[in-house]
Amino acid sequence: MLNLKRRLYPHYWTWLSKWLDKRQPAAAKITLSQRIIFILPTRYGLWFGLLCVLLYLLGTNYQNNLILLVCYLLLSIWLVSIVLTFANLNGLTLSCSNTSEGFANKPVAININTKASTPRYMLQFRFVNQSHTVQKDTLDSAISLTINNKERGCFLLPRLKISSCYPFGLWRSWSYVALQQQYWVYPTPIKIKDNSVGHNTTNQPNIDSEISQDLRQYQAGDSLNQILWKRLAKDSTKPIVRLRQPIQQYDPSWVIIADLTGPALEQALSQGCQKLIDLEASQQLYGLQSARQTFGPDQGTLHLQRCLQHLAEY
Repeated sequence: MLNLKRRLYPHYWTWLSKWLDKRQPAAAKITLSQRIIFILPTRYGLWFGLLCVLLYLLGTNYQNNLILLVCYLLLSIWLVSIVLTFANLNGLTLSCSNTSEGFANKPVAININTKASTPRYMLQFRFVNQSHTVQKDTLDSAISLTINNKERGCFLLPRLKISSCYPFGLWRSWSYVALQQQYWVYPTPIKIKDNSVGHNTTNQPNIDSEISQDLRQYQAGDSLNQILWKRLAKDSTKPIVRLRQPIQQYDPSWVIIADLTGPALEQALSQGCQKLIDLEASQQLYGLQSARQTFGPDQGTLHLQRCLQHLAEY
């Protein structure tokens, strides 16, 4: 039976996703309503309903008003819980404004913003076809979920499943929400023991010698760090002070991705990803050159993001 369910589930979800795309297209902000909220009794709720039926039959058969009273009381709880379970999801607003990013074969954190006019309880959040589930006894302003993706690239967020059995666990309400937001998966960084390994070549920075200096004899009040101690060792009678620090010039570093295919390309992209991260961490000027596009020397978070996105789509 389990194997049969596994074989039928892909076909079932394919049909359901097509139907959901027509009923609720992807949008930047979604407010849950009766149009996209579904509700069915849980297994516990089915047994509870069966109990009400048995009590009703027993009470009418023996004309016992006390049993009938208990039956009507349980039935009213069973029916009222439908409204309460539906109201726990109805009116909940979800959005995702920030583009998330991560690396292949590692969890990518996705932040979902939530907003509700009334408190919400006992909610579960999970992306379709993902194992990570977040349970919230009391809803906060934002939740964080993770997505595992083995492939690099730019992807749209899968549908977000929200479910709740509040308050008595007799009914389960759920909804599949499609948020119009994308996330980036970069190649898995691989550290290079030798810079000559692979197809990513980097020019190391060259530090020029002193280009411009202003020198004069030491005067009272000058900082000791400005004294040229090597020159003082040669001529101890005339301390010399440097007024301006040497100007260091760096040649930009280049990460070059060769025109490859298959596993060799994936290895080159992973090595290039690690090299870009290291250059950004060392605050050097760096550029990226590939067979498709060239990014000039620069530094900063935006420059690193553009380079990594290029590697992800390569």
